[in-house]
Amino acid sequence: MWTRSFLWAGVLSSVVAAALTVGVLWLSLLAVEQVGAGSVQWVTTLLRYWMIPGIPGASVYALCWHRVVFRKRDYSVRNTWRLIFVSYLVAMIVGAIATLIFLVLVGWGPMPPGASPWQWLLMMLMGFGFLILIVYLPAAGTLLLIPYLLAAGPVAFLQRGLLLRMFGSGRPTAGAGPLAAPPMPGRPPSRDRARFRRSDIVSAAAAASRRPSLGRPRI
Repeated sequence: MWTRSFLWAGVLSSVVAAALTVGVLWLSLLAVEQVGAGSVQWVTTLLRYWMIPGIPGASVYALCWHRVVFRKRDYSVRNTWRLIFVSYLVAMIVGAIATLIFLVLVGWGPMPPGASPWQWLLMMLMGFGFLILIVYLPAAGTLLLIPYLLAAGPVAFLQRGLLLRMFGSGRPTAGAGPLAAPPMPGRPPSRDRARFRRSDIVSAAAAASRRPSLGRPRI
């Protein structure tokens, strides 16, 4: 199962899955925003704008799939849930970095008297970074978690089901590397070969012990 064809199929399907997840999440929040009123409408509008910086993080979902699933050679249900949460964490980190860059570019203005450009940049990075750590990451990470799971969960398990139907079982595989070639026809695996060698030695020793002794020839 863990062949180069499976790797390429997984990477390409991960790109499609990431795009589908972003689209489903965005449209779902937009629909709730249009239907809801009051605080519900305000929160969904805020969530839609908060998920914009995390969209570039969805582009690394294929990398997360490679590291979590393919490198570990484990496509179990538990590892699929791990993939979902790891990709969410990566998207939040990328979103925080994108938000920080955006705030620095927008907030760049006249420098304080006596401050160098590098000092002014460092002050802005520290100030906006502190706001992102105490406001954006906790609030956006908590409020977007449930909508993300509702959108990404079915897509991830749909991808898993299609890949397993095409390439076989997704149980953990021990011993061989991720691109290990299958054993050649008529040649047993390494453990079986070692077992066969031991059995051959034991059989040869037993046959030698049963062989009658000829003794030394007389001169």
